[in-house]
Amino acid sequence: MTNRPFRWSLVGASDIARAFVGPAISAQPDAAVVSVVSGDLARAQDVAAPFGARGHDELTVALSDPDVDAVYISSINSAHHDQALAAIAAGKHVLCEKPLALTVAEAQELVDAAEKAGVVFATNHHMRNSVPHRLIRDAIAAGDIGEPVAVNVRNAIRLPPAARRWRTTDSAAGAGVALDLTVHDADCLRFVLNADPLTVVAHTSSGHMTRVGIDETISGSAEFVSGVHASFVESFVTGHAPTCLEVFGTEGALIGTGIQSMSPVGTLTHVGPAGSRKIDLGTREDLYVVGVRRFIEAVRGEAEPPASGQDGVWSLAFARAALEAARTGHRQTVGQAR
Repeated sequence: MTNRPFRWSLVGASDIARAFVGPAISAQPDAAVVSVVSGDLARAQDVAAPFGARGHDELTVALSDPDVDAVYISSINSAHHDQALAAIAAGKHVLCEKPLALTVAEAQELVDAAEKAGVVFATNHHMRNSVPHRLIRDAIAAGDIGEPVAVNVRNAIRLPPAARRWRTTDSAAGAGVALDLTVHDADCLRFVLNADPLTVVAHTSSGHMTRVGIDETISGSAEFVSGVHASFVESFVTGHAPTCLEVFGTEGALIGTGIQSMSPVGTLTHVGPAGSRKIDLGTREDLYVVGVRRFIEAVRGEAEPPASGQDGVWSLAFARAALEAARTGHRQTVGQAR
């Protein structure tokens, strides 16, 4: 495999496949997109054209192609599980968008199936590839802010019209902000704190952009095994303030502004007894270029993927617990299938 390009099929002719992951694959010196799959053949061919790839309207065609080493899945949320399971059964490595499935049990089934098949199965939690997020994690581990006590994360955006479609109208497809943004923030919290969540309480609202009953804004708090408390807000209907990730410790704080993003943007500030200082973030790579490179390295046994399948199970478990807490009005345990 190392003597030829690492070849991908993009399953789902999505905007993220077209604008982020496909170009990230092409940016690798030893990788290429060879096919794109969509239920809409014309759309598959349109997304495939810039990569010199083939367009298909049947997943089985791509999965039976010996030229395909791995698939990137970015179809509607409800399709992730079955498509990933089929890819794993075909012996393909899988990089899957969040959420891995609509239920925690189905997500765990994918992790177990990949382990049994001996293929790499990873979650596309792209913010693990972000310089400020890695610096926050390292600073906490080094004790730079003393003992972490609380975290605040805000990922409140204005969902672009082109991205709304099923995300705002179709519960069966996996609509709502929790399965779109809360999963990412949950993974960020686990990543920077290097700790798992225990319980979560939350509230949701709907009706401004989404169909009534489909969460467009969610806010809540969670307790982690380390004793840290985290507050979170995600929304489809705001976007008038920068995103943030703020960690407060006994000896200082780390303030990330504008960093909850698909792009390498934003600033990071350390605040302590001596005052505040902006941290030099150096040269930052495209988050998806980093993620694809590390995925390929994982397949070759040279590294671990940025976010494993099990990390994707955890982020889905957090989002599902938050939605259940909002539905019942009671704090929920963040449970996994295993």
